[in-house]
Amino acid sequence: MLKVLCFPFRVLARLLGYPRATRVVLDTNVLIAAAWNKGSASRLIVDACLEGKTLRAVSSPALRREYEFIINRAARKSKYRKSLQRLIDSAEVIECNAREMGIEVPADPDDAKVLATAVAGKVDALIGNDHHLLDLAGESTVPILRPGEFLRQLDYWKRKKVA
Repeated sequence: MLKVLCFPFRVLARLLGYPRATRVVLDTNVLIAAAWNKGSASRLIVDACLEGKTLRAVSSPALRREYEFIINRAARKSKYRKSLQRLIDSAEVIECNAREMGIEVPADPDDAKVLATAVAGKVDALIGNDHHLLDLAGESTVPILRPGEFLRQLDYWKRKKVA
């Protein structure tokens, strides 16, 4: 219901020249890095997604389940855990099924849901440190970037839009 109400405001903002937030899918390793390393690129990305002005997290039901499982195990004692839960709760959710979409990650079949979410969500980037996904960067329709690399490119994209 809330998304339906927000849609006219997003359209109006775009018409008035406000840039849309860059939409991203975060691999679970980004959430874990953010939980334990304050100064990491991963934490900066998660914080920007929580702010919602420059970055917007996109998820799927399957990816959301993985996020919750991982933060309950790997970030259980982190002071940042509540922020990660807010990220999960506020992410835009899209429906997708990797198998139906014909998306496979042979080296790690569990990563197929991450890639499927990025492709179905038509996001600007998939961000992660997983080499199984990074190895597919050349073949993917969605840019697959490490967190630090994404931040460098985001800065470039923002400067290019202003110029």
